[in-house]
Amino acid sequence: MKQMKNTKPQFATFFTNHVASSMHRYWAAAYPQDYKTFNIEKEWVDTYKNEIYFTMEMFSRFFKEIVEFVNKNPEYKLIVASSMGQASTTAEQIDSQVYVEHPKFL
Repeated sequence: MKQMKNTKPQFATFFTNHVASSMHRYWAAAYPQDYKTFNIEKEWVDTYKNEIYFTMEMFSRFFKEIVEFVNKNPEYKLIVASSMGQASTTAEQIDSQVYVEHPKFL
């Protein structure tokens, strides 16, 4: 958004996959009732049960900012495209995790 506001390009795209990524990884933590077989420790569920809600909230903030920008700049059009739905994943313990702790762009 900083670049959009500063440079006002003729065309820009915004791609996010963080919601889908969160849903794939943490569905079982958010929706344990979806499973007949549940092989995940309670501690993991307690730690990650709000991840999908958090990523949806962040997306909502990003989207709101983009909409506000387009509303203030009528020469822009906002086109939203989406594909695929999401079903529950398997309820197996996931032990890997990647964190971006200090991104330089913030």
